[in-house]
Amino acid sequence: MKYFCSILIFIFSFSIFSQEIVISAGPKDNIYIVKATPIIREVYKKLGYTLTIKNNSFEGSLISSSSGESDGELFRFKSVADNYPSLLIVDEPLFSIETIAFTKDKNIKIESWGGLAKYRIAYVRGIKSIEKRTENMNAVITNTHEKAFELLDKNRVEVVISGKETGLKIIKELGLKNILADNILDSVPAYHLIHEKNRDILKSVENSLREIKKRED
Repeated sequence: MKYFCSILIFIFSFSIFSQEIVISAGPKDNIYIVKATPIIREVYKKLGYTLTIKNNSFEGSLISSSSGESDGELFRFKSVADNYPSLLIVDEPLFSIETIAFTKDKNIKIESWGGLAKYRIAYVRGIKSIEKRTENMNAVITNTHEKAFELLDKNRVEVVISGKETGLKIIKELGLKNILADNILDSVPAYHLIHEKNRDILKSVENSLREIKKRED
């Protein structure tokens, strides 16, 4: 009987510490995805979960997380939760993302989102913060950052909107020249989000992330 109880305890303990959390994310080579993944992996590891990241397009990732197909979204801006109430914000920022209007023309000076209206712009599909701020503008929406910057390089658009680190990485990888990163649109904190079906672990995830961030400071 004692032996049987020990087996049950072992099985129960194993099941607790081997629960899987599946988190949706954008393309795995995106610099912000790379930056956020180890942080979120550690958050769930501290809580006894095994983390699986399901990479997709930015649009596909949001569909998966908001529908409950996955357990949450690796990161988004807070404003996303306004339109996707099934996603709950883990109220501790991961990092901030500086959004830049990349151009080739040094005479183009953009100081606000409204200043984009007179230009032909490009950005990647599924980045809701950009979609919302450029609604009804003359925009080309691409499936990848690479395609957006290729359009700029070929003068088919005048501006590409992208996170600064992502944009600089793509410019370097593609060997593009004379692209300027001088027009800062904003700098906004990014947050991890979980689906409402996991509401019961929201505070635990938040506290775990806060501890990790405090240790980094």
